[in-house]
Amino acid sequence: MDNTVARTLIIFFIAFGFALLINLFLSIREKKTDVWARTLGWIVVLPIFILSAYLGGIYFLVVVMIMTVIGVLEFYFLAEHTNVKVFKTTGTVLSALLPLVAFLGGSKAYEVAVILFSLAILIIPLYKRQVLNDLSADIHSSATTVLGIIYVGWTLSYLILIRNLENGFSYFLYFYFLILANDISSYYAGKFFGKSNILQQISPSKTLEGSLGGIVGTIFVAFLLRYLVPTFNYTYIFLLSVIVAVFGEIGDLVESSLKREAGVKDAGRLLPGFGGILDRFDSLIYALPIVYFFLVFIKP
Repeated sequence: MDNTVARTLIIFFIAFGFALLINLFLSIREKKTDVWARTLGWIVVLPIFILSAYLGGIYFLVVVMIMTVIGVLEFYFLAEHTNVKVFKTTGTVLSALLPLVAFLGGSKAYEVAVILFSLAILIIPLYKRQVLNDLSADIHSSATTVLGIIYVGWTLSYLILIRNLENGFSYFLYFYFLILANDISSYYAGKFFGKSNILQQISPSKTLEGSLGGIVGTIFVAFLLRYLVPTFNYTYIFLLSVIVAVFGEIGDLVESSLKREAGVKDAGRLLPGFGGILDRFDSLIYALPIVYFFLVFIKP
């Protein structure tokens, strides 16, 4: 392992430990027992996620495929709570195959697969109507199934594409730490300074101060960890950090809106009190494609 990467991981896990302790202290003071379970969940999930990314190859592929399966099932769970039936099995299988296609065929084969898989969903109503004589509403079912493939399978596959770039692990680490910085700084900025509620119909706890704090925290960490991406100039780092913060925030709001429509607190129950993949990685999911396009098409 490169010394800079090793040093970053050591510093991160020390900071992560302190953040968990602060979170646990606040949970004790405010008597919020669910924070204990969420903290334990992060202790289990985060090291596995980062270690598999470091190992790369088949190890990271398996983790991303598992995340994709769980995530798309959670999306379909939300959809079914709004009384929309989906082609769950087909959508889940096709979503899980997208990271594999990205791993084996690269970005071009992967983008073609997204289109073909989406079109394949539209064949299912033909079978239902002709063979099963099922005349139920197929437009909603097909559209929602395809949306699940794109929202979860398509986006998470960019983890594979980013990791497979030259210096891919450094890019992955840098990007993921920016996502964490945005989530953590927006949470604490909103908690301690938040007064202006801006999205009552989507996320009542979301404040303007929290959102601005997330952007500032992300920019700060981006420059702090600049040594991970030495070829990036200051302008590039600033733009990338703002992109991560803004689209990460949008990803969080999108998932909050989906849960509010479905009338549920968590999209899934990966671990008790921890929520699901969409609950914990919503910011990552939405920002992934944008960051990949930025890395590939806007050269530093």
